[in-house]
This record gives sequence, structure tokens and C-alpha cells, in this order.
Amino acid sequence: MADANLQRRSALDGLSLQTISGVVSVSPARAYHRYSLRGDAAALQATLGIAMPTTPLRAEVHTDRCVLWLGPDEWLLLDTQARAAATSADYAVVDVTDRSTGLSITGPRAADLLSAGCPLDFDIAAFPNGMCVRTIFAKAEIVLWRVSAENFYVDVWRSFVPYKVGVLNVAIRDLD
Repeated sequence: MADANLQRRSALDGLSLQTISGVVSVSPARAYHRYSLRGDAAALQATLGIAMPTTPLRAEVHTDRCVLWLGPDEWLLLDTQARAAATSADYAVVDVTDRSTGLSITGPRAADLLSAGCPLDFDIAAFPNGMCVRTIFAKAEIVLWRVSAENFYVDVWRSFVPYKVGVLNVAIRDLD
């Protein structure tokens, strides 16, 4: 029987995250519990006690949690507190914390770095602050959220983390 106190090894353990001082930095993002939310927005809002985004592909930021609207009835909740999974006829809240790892990409060249593997237009007019999408970076899916002009949150599936970090490190060397 496994030890109940055993912590899962971080997907970033043993990986080197590159930085160019004052230009771009890749680092572990704030530690969040992640929840896939599916269903009726009003029912989810009532259950969670937090406002849901009112514009598609945007994030609603609260003090200790963020809700990213990814699809017609799909949201990603990033929460500093653990919460119980819940289902009803109107919604489902599923803990997907162990599925992925968050990276923070910051600096004046953060958008240039992401452009190395992602086909999106990162001009602030096309991809404004608060926008979030499920997209592709270097052949594999990510969730990407522009927190501010020079700060992006990237949610990467655990199995792709070593590959993504390698691609980011090569792209950082190319920026230099």
C-alpha cells in the first residue's frame, strides 16, 4: 500500500529552465490545484461561489483562484485551495491537478518565445490581456493564458513537460 503522505514528483524535477536576464524567463508557475469544469455556468457559479467569465476565451481572476473559459461549456479552474469533486445534472467539477504542470513565461520577449512553437498572433490587439485558449505548442496541446502584456501562464500535460522545456530552452538560445 502506498504511503498516503507521499508527494508526487514534480514534472519539472531535474529540468533546467533557461532565462535571459531582462529579456525572457521560464519558471514554474504558482502552485494551483486544477479542476475541469463542465456544464451550466450559472450552476457552477452558484456551487463554486465565484464569478465565471462572461466573455469566451477570457479569464476571471479572483484573489486565490482563476477561471479560464476554454469552450462553450468548458472552464479550467486554477485554485490555491483543494476542493472536492462535485457533479449534478447541471455540471461536473473534476480534479485534474495531476494531469498538468504550470509554467510562467515572462519578460518583454515572452510572446516572441511562444511564437517559436505556437501559430497564434501574439500582438496585444489580437491576443489581449486576459485571453486564454487551448492551442498547440511544438506539436502538443497546451492551455495558454495571457496574464498581462509580458506574462503568460502555460498549462502543459505532465508527459510533455520535458519535451516542452527542451523546445523552450532551444528557442531561448535562438532569441539571444
